[in-house]
Amino acid sequence: MYLSLSQRNYCLVKVDLSWNGLGYDGALSLGQAIKANKYIRELDVSSNRLTWNCASLIANGLKDNFTLEVFKVSHCCLNCAESA
Repeated sequence: MYLSLSQRNYCLVKVDLSWNGLGYDGALSLGQAIKANKYIRELDVSSNRLTWNCASLIANGLKDNFTLEVFKVSHCCLNCAESA
């Protein structure tokens, strides 16, 4: 995932990763990729296994991304206990 989202792709402006079972590893990769990608305008990670720790990994990437306009994160497990 990191390589494809971080490469220059002027046509890819909407990414839908909803219902993909993303968890910690996916959030880590996504945070790194979204930091490098300056073309995506909409990102949907709804209905995944994202916890507050996962959200913070993605947020770290978003700190340096000023082009993302829509970030969908509904129906994730943000209030669930972190799994060990």
